[in-house]
Amino acid sequence: MPQDLNKSLAESNSCINIVEEHECFLQHMFEEANIATVAEQDLFGSLLKELSDCQIDLAGQQAIHQASEQIAEQCICNAK
Repeated sequence: MPQDLNKSLAESNSCINIVEEHECFLQHMFEEANIATVAEQDLFGSLLKELSDCQIDLAGQQAIHQASEQIAEQCICNAK
């Protein structure tokens, strides 16, 4: 009877060790996923800022182009 109890206890301890190892592995994977998520969020934020800067630059270039066209039209009208 004590041998059966010792065997059962050993099996329980083995199962506990396996579960603890699995838990540690899952915790590690979770931490890695969190790190990757933060990096992706940082990249996304940087890309959004870059897009915003490009849109501002494009709007400025369009305004310059429109002003240049108006000046060219005025020069043509003044030349006539």
